[in-house]
Amino acid sequence: MQTWIQFQDYLRRSWYAAYRTFLSRRIRYIVNVKRTKLPNLHSNPRML
Repeated sequence: MQTWIQFQDYLRRSWYAAYRTFLSRRIRYIVNVKRTKLPNLHSNPRML
């Protein structure tokens, strides 16, 4: 029983870490895309 609880805790922790890395990568990607599209912001304010 104790090993099952430890296994669940390990799964939750690893899933949380993977989710955080995925989120940070996605945020960085969005920031890079916005940075490359910056010259178009003046002509198209809806890009924000």
